[in-house]
Amino acid sequence: MSPSNSSCVADIASPSAVERRESIRHSCSREVFCRQLDDAMQPSSLVTIRDISTDGISLFTRDYFAPDTLLAIEVDSALPDSWWMKTGRAIHVREAQAGHHWIVGCRFTSRLSIAEMQAFLR
Repeated sequence: MSPSNSSCVADIASPSAVERRESIRHSCSREVFCRQLDDAMQPSSLVTIRDISTDGISLFTRDYFAPDTLLAIEVDSALPDSWWMKTGRAIHVREAQAGHHWIVGCRFTSRLSIAEMQAFLR
């Protein structure tokens, strides 16, 4: 199964929200694969990016990831040989209003480069 290249836009999230991030967040609804790094038996699952910055990412997922869990976020753009993986640590986890889904806020273990950010926003 290939993740969709749903839209990602480069606007700042609602200015009325309390912003704790050090970098600008971009709204996004792209699907990517995600898995827990310390569990080799766990398969990747499809998740939706809610928003992204060079420092972190917010994911909408059916899978529960406990805070402090190290995650692999796997990106596959439509270009040949363009698959890559970024690691992040779950910081905030809360149940989504839809129920049976989770919103997971992750901090990347290393900042996204300009090229990586552009790949997410395509």
